[in-house]
Amino acid sequence: MAPATDPEQLRRQVLEELEQATAWLQSRWPERPRVGMILGSGLGPLARCVEPQAEFPYTEVPGLVPPTAQGHQGRLRCGHAGDVPAMVFQGRVHLYEGHPAHRIAFPVWLLRRLGCRLLMIFSAAGGLNPQLAEGQVVVLTDHINLMGVNPLVGLNHPDLGHVFPDMSRAYWPRGIALAQRLARQLDLPLPGAVYAGMRGPNLETRAEYRFLRRIGADVVGMSTVPEVIAAAQVNLPVLAFAVVGNMCLPDALGRMTHEHILQATQQATRHLAQLVERLVPQAVSELAADQQQPAT
Repeated sequence: MAPATDPEQLRRQVLEELEQATAWLQSRWPERPRVGMILGSGLGPLARCVEPQAEFPYTEVPGLVPPTAQGHQGRLRCGHAGDVPAMVFQGRVHLYEGHPAHRIAFPVWLLRRLGCRLLMIFSAAGGLNPQLAEGQVVVLTDHINLMGVNPLVGLNHPDLGHVFPDMSRAYWPRGIALAQRLARQLDLPLPGAVYAGMRGPNLETRAEYRFLRRIGADVVGMSTVPEVIAAAQVNLPVLAFAVVGNMCLPDALGRMTHEHILQATQQATRHLAQLVERLVPQAVSELAADQQQPAT
């Protein structure tokens, strides 16, 4: 389908694609996912947390486009995490691949239409906080959007969700506390972190790393932010995790490759998978209780 040229046309196009993708998936996997997962660079093995009942390449699903970045499979897995119906996007597309922001957000809108109640996002990131270490997992508590784009531009319409979504609790507070409690039981350090979203694809300069640290970022990456904004638009709670694939300390900065980041990320997946297996069923229960609490 050709890209839309004006906001009204764009809105119609996205809604049409969402209707097509929803019908296509429901005809092939009739369950309603309660949890959706989006996996980033090198984190594809986390899909093993979900016992598959159906799998599809992105090229078959209306509205999805295949990723070109290394470490992103481009497959959609539908099945169960324990007894929880779940849908896993094995790989994502990025702004730096030339895609518009709404294309990155599309899986989030699709999950919500399919009945998803919790979004879990996993990514690789660079460590800015010197208290972190390569290979460490962090749970995101907030973000700083420095990508220069927003997936809601032209799509901030009631048919898709809130026109002006509140971002003050974009990352689910009760879920963060639960994840950290379970991580302690596994002896897995899981500090909270603020994520700085950059467009990429280049890694940042020394001066940029200093700037990001000074404005409050603990980690930096090239994803996650568009999906979290879209989730806030449709009232979808988010738990987001990042694996520190490399340290970005400007006064001790060595040359870095994407392959090195992938390797460090893949080594952390075993511990992260243990956490996810415990977290999913308890998070679903906590979410039900959380949604019964009055808003404050």
